[in-house]
Amino acid sequence: KAPEEPPKPEFEDLEKVAQKRVRMFKMDDEQKKELIKLIRLPYLNHDTLMKAAQMEVFAPFKEIFLESLSAKLNNYEASHIEKYSINTNPRQNFNPLVKSQNQEADQFKQKLAQGYKNLYGQ
Repeated sequence: KAPEEPPKPEFEDLEKVAQKRVRMFKMDDEQKKELIKLIRLPYLNHDTLMKAAQMEVFAPFKEIFLESLSAKLNNYEASHIEKYSINTNPRQNFNPLVKSQNQEADQFKQKLAQGYKNLYGQ
């Protein structure tokens, strides 16, 4: 007679457990919007922001990504928007990088202004 196999221990199906937990903590659109705003979006590269703005999952939040593009481009344009709804302050460890980018943007603006003066004599 063959020996009987010991009973297999019962394990919870982790996928089912995860689905139950997600259902318990499902966020509404306003909560999702606030969560997305916590990301320092102006410091992502242009391509990443454009891809995110075009993704279907982010469709309800497209204006946040477009506002982030605007904040990112603000360094290179003369017009300034006073208040954004997104976080435009860099993380502390990114400050040196941001300062150098702002200096480069200022230098670029000066070169453009000088080129304009040379071209149009003003």
